[in-house]
Amino acid sequence: MIMKVDGIRGLNFTLIQRIAISFIFVVLFTGLLFSESIEAAESSGLQVVEAWNVTDENTFPDGKISQAQRPAITEAPNGDLLAVFNTSGDAHPGGELRLIRSTDKGRTWGPSELVAYSKLFGEQGSISFTRGMTTLKNKKILLPYNDAVNHSNYNNRESKLFIATSTDNGETWQGKDSAVDLPQPIREAHVGGSQILELDDGTLLLPIWGATKLVDDWETDPMRWRSGVLRSFDGGETWTDYSTIAYDPNNPPQYPPYHGSKYPSGANELALQVLPDGRIVAIIRYAAGVGPNKGQVYLSYSSDQGKTWTDPVATGQQAEALSLSLGQCTKYLPKGKSKLIMGHRYLSESGKRMGKAAISVSYDAGVTWEQATYLQDPSGTTNLGAATGEPAFYQLNKNQLLVLFQVSLDGAPYKIVANVIEETSDQNACMDQYETAKEESETNPDFFIERNDRDQWAWPFAVRKTSHASDTIVQDVIDTEASKLSCIKSNSLALLKNGIPLDRERSLADVGVKNGDVLQLLDRKPPINHVQVGFAELDVSPKTRHIYGWDNACTTGPLALDYHSRSLGIKVDIPDTQVIDTVELRNRNSTSGLGENDYRLFSSKDNDNYTEVTDWSFTSRIEDGRLIHKFSNLNVSDPYIKIHQPNTGKSYSFVINNVREDVQVKFRAAVKND
Repeated sequence: MIMKVDGIRGLNFTLIQRIAISFIFVVLFTGLLFSESIEAAESSGLQVVEAWNVTDENTFPDGKISQAQRPAITEAPNGDLLAVFNTSGDAHPGGELRLIRSTDKGRTWGPSELVAYSKLFGEQGSISFTRGMTTLKNKKILLPYNDAVNHSNYNNRESKLFIATSTDNGETWQGKDSAVDLPQPIREAHVGGSQILELDDGTLLLPIWGATKLVDDWETDPMRWRSGVLRSFDGGETWTDYSTIAYDPNNPPQYPPYHGSKYPSGANELALQVLPDGRIVAIIRYAAGVGPNKGQVYLSYSSDQGKTWTDPVATGQQAEALSLSLGQCTKYLPKGKSKLIMGHRYLSESGKRMGKAAISVSYDAGVTWEQATYLQDPSGTTNLGAATGEPAFYQLNKNQLLVLFQVSLDGAPYKIVANVIEETSDQNACMDQYETAKEESETNPDFFIERNDRDQWAWPFAVRKTSHASDTIVQDVIDTEASKLSCIKSNSLALLKNGIPLDRERSLADVGVKNGDVLQLLDRKPPINHVQVGFAELDVSPKTRHIYGWDNACTTGPLALDYHSRSLGIKVDIPDTQVIDTVELRNRNSTSGLGENDYRLFSSKDNDNYTEVTDWSFTSRIEDGRLIHKFSNLNVSDPYIKIHQPNTGKSYSFVINNVREDVQVKFRAAVKND
């Protein structure tokens, strides 16, 4: 284990010498940094062997250290390494795109040169960039970036996509004066997070993300972000095709008090990689303030050169600022198999940033990820700042990977740090790692379960990964997983694979459930009343935000009402000549902190725009030890009702156990003046 510290470069040592040096550094740096890498190396076959600073005061023309963020790296045709970086994050005003060059494979870097500055948006404009630069087979270098502005942080932004090109090893750049003509209007065409991919047939794939348009009610209910991909069929001269990979219209924006800014949320940065089996894998950062496993990575595949993509599924792996590469062990594995490497900002299981950047590996194309190997700062500091990461990869040789990433120590300006990641080059060791992972995936397959109505739910509530022994009976899987997807247990609940119900009395192995499969959960007995019940989380603007989470796949519950500004929604099939007169909600116990003055009621014709209902009456009573809140004299002819309450906390006192039993709607005859 070798590091460059205080300007001393790492050298080649024997294994015994490396162990000795590692022990010395363990003593010097409290043992935390290196012991983590050693532990991770046992399962991943990766370890950090060198670390040094890439940017410092010599990087900038005036000798004053500026921000250096979100690096990208590529090898120019003449063998030079080119790295570009931003001087600000998230399109904050004044950000530039700067380039540095190395003639010794990243060991030393020259001063930075200005590549681009904002020309479109005045003093508030900025250049935004994330890891898209690549060198094509024809030796042309493509450098995608955005000229961007925050009209209002996060929820009202614009960015124009530019793709600069160089045919002289990055000495000069063309294409900086005209934005890319997109195949459809996209207001925020932010560069996505991984290099432009060049497929075998010459097709180019550029991942992008952002909101496609500014909706009328953007101040209270902005369009959620989406992740997608642009395709070019002429070497990047034009980009004539766009496909959305991930978009969740039900993910609630995180406005105050749930976020410090008005934050739209949704699918954003993503990374792409071609797999040996011909598929393209996408891993997607999904920003969500609701549900379990916040900050987890979502996974999607394309089998048609990036034109169409599978519905994204939740991997259970928490990570941000994603990058992908193939490990060199891949060449030793069976045909079509891979060792996939993901670089990321490390998050806790609750989605909290931990001040670390990491690399994880997967032997099943991203379904499961082995223990992380942590990237390192040359100082030995273990907390590298909350937004550390944004790793970019370059293959140095047959078993070493150069990683550039951003670090901010103790509030200092962001700098770029280099790590050398060493991977085992022993074929037997590679196969041992693969076989261990394969055996585990066959004995205890990881697979995905989604509600059959997932499109009517926010994804964190509707899609989850689970693992069960292959001899587990299907009925036992249903019993274990149903409540985790808000489905109440029922004899008519079924697991479906490719639309076909699985035999509930047979094992997973018997019915052919394999690692990575996607199954649907559905109650085959439909509801028999006139009512569907849903909810909306973080509903801080009840007039403009829609209800989701409908109980179409199954009877849902329990559902806490006075929680996270939650609104209860009811969709009613109103009989002809009648109107909604009464709604009753039944609590699971006899007391609640909610009272008449806490409620606001709204109605809507389209579950889009809601109008407040007034002049209703409220009463409460206790029946069989359970509190009932009754809303009367509603006189509502709209099919949607929203019952909103103001509690923003995580505690709750009114819980609806079963939405089909504990939410009742009554009608009365409409009169002519209704």
